Amino acid sequence: MLYDSAIIGDGPAELNAFGEGLDCELPKLDGLKKDEFGITTIPGLYAAGDSSYFMPSHLIFAAADGNRIAMRVNIDLTEEDFV
Repeated sequence: MLYDSAIIGDGPAELNAFGEGLDCELPKLDGLKKDEFGITTIPGLYAAGDSSYFMPSHLIFAAADGNRIAMRVNIDLTEEDFV
């Protein structure tokens, strides 16, 4: 997989439009549908923080989620190099 971009949204409507443009599955509420590792329905597209859940924006929660998802991206990149 090619990993060369990061998308940072300014709000739920913007992120939903982005997800719809990629045919990414969206939950009933705002955000991109993902599993517990941040993997969306589009291979190579990860979602973290406010882009992936509907709740009031909270910097600490978004940063913690981003950190957790970054660990998964690192694992996927490492596996790709050695498998």
